Amino acid sequence: MTPLETLVLTSPTADATAVIAPARGGMLTRLSLRGRELFYLDEATLLDPSKSLRGGNPVLFPSPGPLASGRFSWGGRSGAMPNHGLARQRPFMVVAVGKADATLALVADASTRAELPWDFGLELRYSFEGGALTMEARIQNRDDEIGRASCRERV
Repeated sequence: MTPLETLVLTSPTADATAVIAPARGGMLTRLSLRGRELFYLDEATLLDPSKSLRGGNPVLFPSPGPLASGRFSWGGRSGAMPNHGLARQRPFMVVAVGKADATLALVADASTRAELPWDFGLELRYSFEGGALTMEARIQNRDDEIGRASCRERV
């Protein structure tokens, strides 16, 4: 098993740290405030990509919940994907990283189109602003037709 690349963000005004794992769906794996860990995280599932991740703050995209019978149909297109969508099982690219912020991206490719038959871009920006950590998600439709998508996190 290879070590997992993580990004560590530090608040400039509060004693807070956030850890993000781009290779594990761009998820926030740890959040600490004044030395206290705020998330549950099963380290073994984090380090083993064949396991369903337990804990942290996963990115749920394009479907934050289960689909009826695991399938969907929209605008003449259909597909199937696991609970909570496809993003949490795919690596994100690191677009930019600073001491208190990071931007990650996931773009449609052949493997995502097998589950979600539209071209898309998903950009996540994590940043400490003041004493708060924010996560902004931007979804871009890169297809000729309109698809449906939603992005949420689960704490």
